[in-house]
Amino acid sequence: IVSFRVDRVPADEVGAFLDARRIAVRTGLHCTGIPRTEASVRASFHLFNTDEEVDRAVEALAELVAEL
Repeated sequence: IVSFRVDRVPADEVGAFLDARRIAVRTGLHCTGIPRTEASVRASFHLFNTDEEVDRAVEALAELVAEL
């Protein structure tokens, strides 16, 4: 499981960006009790994920950051 935030982009917008590229993640507070402004994105990789799927997720995040 990898939890992360993208500077200047709310977690729900990061999630929507990835969802539009058919990359499934969870966004929110994840039962941590932290302030709403500190919401994060969580990607859960498993044995069934391929290297290509992981690369596609990383490439999509790089695309989002490049658009900032």
